[in-house]
Amino acid sequence: MHKNQIAPSVIQDVLESAANAAEKGQAQWHTPLPWAQILALPLVRYRTAIADLSCGNGQLLAGASKRAELLGCDIEKTTDGIVQADITKFYSLLRAVNWKCDLFVLNPPWDLHWYKSLRTATVGTSTGLAALAESHVPAVCRAFVAHDPRIGRDAIDSTIATLCIALDCCSEYGEGFLIANEATLKRLIFSPAAPYRMLAGHIWAHLTVQGNICQTKGRSDFVTGIIYFARAPQSKPFKTHCSSFESAKVMCEQLKSRRLEFRKGPEATSYMHTKNCADLWQAAADEYKARTSPLPHYNIWLDENGIIRTFLSLFDEHSGRVSKDEAAGLYALSGRKPIHLVVQRAQRKALEAAVNRTLWRVDPKLQEAVKVAVTEYNNVRAPLYPLSKIQRLGYLDEQDEIQCVKNLSKSGFTHFEAGKSYALRSTTVAVKRHGEKVNLEGEMDAVEWDGQELAFFITDCYGVEQCFMEARLRDKDTEVNLLPANHTGKWGKKDLGDRCPINFTLQELVTHFHIPDVPDVATLDPQRYQRHLTALDQIAALCN
Repeated sequence: MHKNQIAPSVIQDVLESAANAAEKGQAQWHTPLPWAQILALPLVRYRTAIADLSCGNGQLLAGASKRAELLGCDIEKTTDGIVQADITKFYSLLRAVNWKCDLFVLNPPWDLHWYKSLRTATVGTSTGLAALAESHVPAVCRAFVAHDPRIGRDAIDSTIATLCIALDCCSEYGEGFLIANEATLKRLIFSPAAPYRMLAGHIWAHLTVQGNICQTKGRSDFVTGIIYFARAPQSKPFKTHCSSFESAKVMCEQLKSRRLEFRKGPEATSYMHTKNCADLWQAAADEYKARTSPLPHYNIWLDENGIIRTFLSLFDEHSGRVSKDEAAGLYALSGRKPIHLVVQRAQRKALEAAVNRTLWRVDPKLQEAVKVAVTEYNNVRAPLYPLSKIQRLGYLDEQDEIQCVKNLSKSGFTHFEAGKSYALRSTTVAVKRHGEKVNLEGEMDAVEWDGQELAFFITDCYGVEQCFMEARLRDKDTEVNLLPANHTGKWGKKDLGDRCPINFTLQELVTHFHIPDVPDVATLDPQRYQRHLTALDQIAALCN
């Protein structure tokens, strides 16, 4: 059947993919099952997965094998199990997951002028066919930049493009066949001046059949061309002409028995083939569906109970779009409420980064919930009155750097210069103090106190971290030790790190550095502050 019209459900995709779509329609021919069965005879016998990049009703795949995994893609939904996708957009997703296949059976749309680059942002970051310019197959790279004088430089013939995609996605022992208009094959590949003649180096057999094999009635002078190709470079292809279905069947049976005379290079066997072909195909299919669906598909969202949920697709895992650390960071947020993640600075920053990055597809409800949680946290954390510099040090853990306002020197060396900013980090350290305490009998006992204190580390002009802590902790009876990273608050002697010398005091910190202001409740939320004052006045009036 020849489909020269455009189905209403795919008209947008068709018009976006081809420059001459309005004139040609879908330009799709369905291969009769008997022809599909005989044309598959010369292919390798070991068939685990077979792909058709524009499969129509799937008959070409069905005729190629009854037991293999059949991977079909078509712009129009025709049958179950077929990925409904525009191959000019789907290809970049296949390439992103490094999809490879051992076997292709192809009957692409005839004489459509596909755009080399996408004219739409329908599928997000996909780049259309542009990735063919970076193919590992040299002939594909050269073919993609070659120019067919009939069409613009921004387009490529659908037959040539499909062959290029298949070669680029072939495993090292991959192969297949392609059905086309013989006149197109001659003009674009086999004639001496053909613009894509470099692709002939991958063709090992070339059959021509009188008439259109996809049409029971048609022009008597029409000739169908079938080319058998392989990823490995080939010598001059075997060529023959068939006048009928019967003669084509005989020839395909002969090619089956003599294929190794013409087919060069490695081929798939029971112990050498691409094992994850179907999984990666499905990963790309799921991603295409997610990007083109009118319904949202989120990586991170808020469920009906206000709890954060996360999801990464097979495409995310296989495409390299997301690193292991990024995936781990996303999953660490799952199962928590936003308000629970904003108390600790590291978790709050991770949450804000996750909901604001373009890396993830984020539920807008979650973005709003995070804003509300952060605002509420700041309101609760705000002091009741303006704080002194020393008091404001408790809020300094929110800063990544600090500005020096007065030179700070030690032992003749200036460690910090006024007007410059320095990297700042704050952490807790282990503090142990030794002393004496009166026991119940009135005698003095030697005692030891263990605890934790806040320390500020500022990287000086020489790239060395200087520790700022309370002056009293410099006492000879006090030990200060670093704690292991990611400690949970409980630690023993074996967990203690190196001794932590106190280089400068907190008084020096507030004298020589700018300590940012901390807005109090009256500044941060004046309306609520006024309501509380009014309520207090009313209570006072009642009491009086």
